[in-house]
Amino acid sequence: MEEKGEPKPAHSGKDAPIEDLLGRIVGDARDLAEAEVALIKAKAISEATPYRAPLVLLVLAALFFVAAITTFCITLALWLAELIGPLGGGLVATGVALAIAGILALTARGKIVRLR
Repeated sequence: MEEKGEPKPAHSGKDAPIEDLLGRIVGDARDLAEAEVALIKAKAISEATPYRAPLVLLVLAALFFVAAITTFCITLALWLAELIGPLGGGLVATGVALAIAGILALTARGKIVRLR
């Protein structure tokens, strides 16, 4: 049995049958494709590894940002509750948060449309 990567011996007759030649070509092409995929995987992993720690920190920062925005909206609702009542304060704070989310979503949509 032949080991992977070792050259295959030439056919012992005058001319190798076409089936053998095609089989060798397909086998060699498969080996080459597997080697290329392995190389691409290795390159991707080696280039992505340095970004792992900063990405984790960025995700944590995003979570704290969401917590800060939530705290801000609750504080705004409580402050407005003293001025216009609890229901009014909650509705105004919710409206402000929805307006900001809408503006950000429309801005993102516009940028995506320009990319097309």
